[in-house]
Amino acid sequence: MKKLTLAVLLALSTAAAAEGNYAGIKFENRQGRDSTQDANAYSLTVGKNLNQYFDAEVYARIKSNDDSTNNTRAEGAVVAKYPVLSGIQLYTRGAIGEKFDGNSNDGYWSLEPGVKVAATQDLTVKAGLRFRDAFNDGNADSTRTYRLGADYALDKNQSLSVGYDRSLGDSKYDAIGIGYGVKF
Repeated sequence: MKKLTLAVLLALSTAAAAEGNYAGIKFENRQGRDSTQDANAYSLTVGKNLNQYFDAEVYARIKSNDDSTNNTRAEGAVVAKYPVLSGIQLYTRGAIGEKFDGNSNDGYWSLEPGVKVAATQDLTVKAGLRFRDAFNDGNADSTRTYRLGADYALDKNQSLSVGYDRSLGDSKYDAIGIGYGVKF
């Protein structure tokens, strides 16, 4: 946990030194299906706009159920984005990360292709499909997550977001999330 905290603080201090940065916090309520327990997840994303086609991100998430933390994730990602038509952008987010739970740490990768559509000047909707799997086939961390979301710009530097995720595979849940983002 100390390493995760240090990594997030380092990312925040590095990002604060330049323009084109963004950060977001998110709360997610997960309703488990089959044998998956209900849970809440809290996340922080800090990113840097590298150019019009690429962003780099650091992401940290804590998931808890029954008032106890049951796992944490930390990952680094690159987001490729490409405008195809006015107001329509394709994106792909590729990440590698580490899942920390109780007695073990397990590495994983994820890939999320999707599309963002500017519905109005202030409202953007998006749809994506995240594929995630552990590097070690012995770890049960293979999921597909279907994502729908919307971002509403409060002004040029702040936004609110809502989203819905449906996860299938080793982790089965439906989640509704809310978030706040800022550019600096």
